[in-house]
Amino acid sequence: MAKIQSLKQFVSSVKKGQTSIVEHTQKILEEAEKANKKFNHFNLIAKDLALKQAKEAEAGIKTGRNKGKLLGVPISVKDCICVKGIESRAGSKMLSGYEPVFNATVIEKARKEGAIIIGKTAQDESFQFRKTRSIPKGPAAALQEGPRALPPFQSTPTQALASQQAAQLPAPHLSAALWA
Repeated sequence: MAKIQSLKQFVSSVKKGQTSIVEHTQKILEEAEKANKKFNHFNLIAKDLALKQAKEAEAGIKTGRNKGKLLGVPISVKDCICVKGIESRAGSKMLSGYEPVFNATVIEKARKEGAIIIGKTAQDESFQFRKTRSIPKGPAAALQEGPRALPPFQSTPTQALASQQAAQLPAPHLSAALWA
């Protein structure tokens, strides 16, 4: 496989059969698990779901069914966006165990285009805007430190939230981030 510089090139190489979606997804999941141990980007890494979707996408290429713009592109989804059968807590302990029976519209559209969902990323509880921020630290959000004050250059909670969300994203080579 040649070095790929953009998503467009990646999707093109997948469609031409030069890149295996299953192998790529496995590598991304391994990288995500390794990075998550250090940075705790993910509340959940959906390994089984991602590999199932990758196998379905690869089978679809062979039969000529899959031609989406995001074919084989791994994406991470914010915890507040519903993915059928995957716990969606919106950062809240109160919602622990909630598994939606539907996909959010943005997930339906991403899946229709061939995206592979690799997991749910961490977030503040229900996007609460406060003068201090408290983002759960562990993959299960069980390890929670005290609130942090806003850095001086972030004058509003909205700016702080945007900054923290950007900091939580995996490296660009891990996945494309999906925001609603």
